[in-house]
Amino acid sequence: MKKIQLKTSIHKMSSDLYTPVGIYLRLRDKFRDTILLESTDHHTAENSFSFIAINAIGGIEIVDEKVVEYKFPNALPIQTPLTDKPVSDLLWEYMQAYEVEGGEKQVKFAQRLFGYTAYDAIPFFESITFNEQPYANVSSADRFFTAKSTAIPLMRYRLYQYVIAIDHFRDELFLLENHIEGVEGDKKVVQNIICGRDLPQFPFELEGTEQSNLNNEEYLEMVRKGIAHCYRGDVFQIVLSRRFE
Repeated sequence: MKKIQLKTSIHKMSSDLYTPVGIYLRLRDKFRDTILLESTDHHTAENSFSFIAINAIGGIEIVDEKVVEYKFPNALPIQTPLTDKPVSDLLWEYMQAYEVEGGEKQVKFAQRLFGYTAYDAIPFFESITFNEQPYANVSSADRFFTAKSTAIPLMRYRLYQYVIAIDHFRDELFLLENHIEGVEGDKKVVQNIICGRDLPQFPFELEGTEQSNLNNEEYLEMVRKGIAHCYRGDVFQIVLSRRFE
């Protein structure tokens, strides 16, 4: 397979007048697949970057345990059966389909895949098998932790046309654009949106009565379980979720 040529251009700006969330709010409704990865450590030069990625043009996605989907620029998605090959090898092979041209060190921020690996993808990396449990038999307190209750892909990584890298330590912003033959773009449009002062406002109105998917005792039971895990020290992060409809 002929490699896809990828070249990245860069435009440097001062970022002291902008915030990652403010930029994201201006861009999310004008470009598809806009994501924000925000840094909370602004006091050291290491790991002080926030990233906003705009307009996915390629990537790899695993929706279930049987199929992997590849997406290349200017081409229809390709689905193939998922074999016993390690998932990390699949990601590496996908990245090898591109031949990148070097430049300033910041261009590497855009010449990478952005995405996530979900909790339910653990069997791809460990000798662990989840017990199948029908959604109807799961208590309301545990519904958020049942894989069958969502359609979220197990793994999803994307190559983006534009990447905004914000260096909080030096108050610098780098607007990066990946150039691939056949993919049209205009970095000036993105720059004008970044510099704009208007934020989209959307109306909100409650219809009907507010209902929770958990009662108070069920929620408190989740809190008690979280506290118990904290005492055992077997968790990295705990998120307690209660949905109102």
